[in-house]
Amino acid sequence: MKSFLISALILSTGFISKAQAINFNSSVNSNYPQAIDLNTNNSIGDTNFQNSYLKVGTGNNSKLIYQLEELVNFDLSNLGVEGSAVFFEVSSGDEILFDWYADSNERDFFSDRFYFWDGKNLVNFGGRYLAQNRRNSYRWYSREFSTVFTAKSNRIGFLALDTQDAFGDTELRINQIRKVGTNPEFIKTTNEPSLVAALATIIIFLKGKQLVKLKRSLKSS
Repeated sequence: MKSFLISALILSTGFISKAQAINFNSSVNSNYPQAIDLNTNNSIGDTNFQNSYLKVGTGNNSKLIYQLEELVNFDLSNLGVEGSAVFFEVSSGDEILFDWYADSNERDFFSDRFYFWDGKNLVNFGGRYLAQNRRNSYRWYSREFSTVFTAKSNRIGFLALDTQDAFGDTELRINQIRKVGTNPEFIKTTNEPSLVAALATIIIFLKGKQLVKLKRSLKSS
């Protein structure tokens, strides 16, 4: 039963990641894609930049859950006991594509999860259960995934949370992050106030012209 649940989780994550990476609908122009520097100083906990990837882990130097809550202003108490996070400055509405994989020595497949912070909400996109391939006698790793999310504010983040205890570690290894477009729904939402303002200006202008015509007709009579 446990192996069935693990397989189901892996298939689900693989399908979602592939669908998001291929089928997302964004307005791409000459300014995209834009690479985001992985060597960030805006981080907390078990994080560092190692050669070609950014590590966000649940191992040594992880911070207690309440310390991470303060950074995202979001209740994490039901998601874990400790973890790490990295943050990046972007623009609201940016489509963020990132390539990543999991690497772990945690023996409990259902421990440790990865989350994307879009500026308003957390989305779980992976965890220890994906690391099925044996690297050596004590570590496992997953295949690489490509996933797309939309930034809902000017600040996004990636979190690795230890869900059960402080033993073992799982690393979210991000190979690259790119801005690949702008979400059309976000553009529509942000442009609507401008359209309303423009219509209001036109109405005021037309009413003004009618008032001028009325004054002229009164004078002529």
